[in-house]
Amino acid sequence: MTFDWDKLKAFDKIVIEYSGSGDEGYVNDIRIEPEVEGLEIASQLYSELERRAVDLLYENFAGWEINEGSAGHMTIDVKERKVFVHHGWTIETTEYEDKELE
Repeated sequence: MTFDWDKLKAFDKIVIEYSGSGDEGYVNDIRIEPEVEGLEIASQLYSELERRAVDLLYENFAGWEINEGSAGHMTIDVKERKVFVHHGWTIETTEYEDKELE
């Protein structure tokens, strides 16, 4: 099971933004979509979502936190019981130029 869906049933969607580089990876933000006045994610559930999101990143995008790293967001569609990840790898490139000097 990806998430404890029963704990999330009050929400339609939850978006988890993350980024990593230099051997460190972080969850930057967790938010509810659509935003509903008075509806918040309790701190214990926030911590659970954060831990599970990081676990899923390590399971599916090995090295997401290494070197130049990566960034993206994970959308938890509670009603459909599906998780979608929009993941981007940061890639450093080097371009060489040959020139004869006089």
